[in-house]
Amino acid sequence: MKKKLEYFWTYYKSPFLIILAVSVIAGHFIYAAATEKESAFTAYMFDAHAGSGQDTAAAEFAEFAGIDTSRASVTIDASFLLADSSAGNYTMTSLAKFYTEIGTEELDACMMTEETFKTYAGTDAFLDLRSCLSEKQIERYRESFVYEKDVPVGIRGNEFDWIRQTGGYEENPCIFGIVYNSGHVENAVKFLEYLDGGNKK
Repeated sequence: MKKKLEYFWTYYKSPFLIILAVSVIAGHFIYAAATEKESAFTAYMFDAHAGSGQDTAAAEFAEFAGIDTSRASVTIDASFLLADSSAGNYTMTSLAKFYTEIGTEELDACMMTEETFKTYAGTDAFLDLRSCLSEKQIERYRESFVYEKDVPVGIRGNEFDWIRQTGGYEENPCIFGIVYNSGHVENAVKFLEYLDGGNKK
């Protein structure tokens, strides 16, 4: 047996180690793919002041929407900047993140300052809210709608409970919108309800 092992190690050591390495790497990726959580919802609160309520918002919203976070992930990030030109490279990074997440259909909803929102609304980045809100919700938000080419694509959000409680956006007018290619429109509408106090449907 010892001689057989020595023979094997002498002539087959390299291919054996290569196969072993490939197996370990493949196993790692298979395990990562099997254990990776599917995204149930992603929202970015651009220019809302980093950390404004985001630490608890994801967990609170998941509970509000009935999302099982052991099976799916919820991301609510308030750290990105688009309106602050003085932020330089970070603003460019945030913009790249915005476009990338839309391109990969990972971003579902966002809030922006009014000026920034209207810039991207002009590129058809947001969904016609009449296609996803109930008649009751449309009536509730009619006076707060922001239009692009006569289509309601945003809702002014400074009076939302979440915005007032966290101090997000301070005195800056902010607008909520659902991304046009969101894969979780139902959860995006629930997020709107969550921001607005939950019981104001």
